[in-house]
Amino acid sequence: MDKGNKQAFKFGGKVVSKNRFDELVSSYLDMTITRDELDLLAKLVSSNERAANEFSKARRIHVATCKMFGKEVVKLPRLPIYTMKKRTRKRAAAEWSVVALLMFTTILTFRFAQRAMAMEDDPVDSIEMTPVPDISSFYEFTLENNFVAQGETCSLFRVIPRKRKGD
Repeated sequence: MDKGNKQAFKFGGKVVSKNRFDELVSSYLDMTITRDELDLLAKLVSSNERAANEFSKARRIHVATCKMFGKEVVKLPRLPIYTMKKRTRKRAAAEWSVVALLMFTTILTFRFAQRAMAMEDDPVDSIEMTPVPDISSFYEFTLENNFVAQGETCSLFRVIPRKRKGD
């Protein structure tokens, strides 16, 4: 591989020379970049790690230099790869449902641990556990019998997926 090819950036079957890449970055930093050039730069940076590193380095140097000369706010065009994808409502609801389920499980486990510690003096058979409330249509929560392991009173808390009509 000759030195010329080492300097080139490859992406999606295309090759962009180092000089062309430097021109794209320069016009990006000068804010004179066209929409087509911005798309090319975005595709190159998103698919080539070396190009992404060089672009990031040039951007950081530009911002630092501007700040050094008194320009506090530096506005550069956003590359399409840097735009955040919006989460859908379904995905957000699913993520928060998982958080709520984990919080509920943590609190319930803590309460059971407190109850087991408070009832250490009672015989194991006399402990009466309250049923776990039915909070999810997707999972079934069960609390198994107490047992003693290594001198400690233990219970098994299980979370089991419910069988659906189609399964």
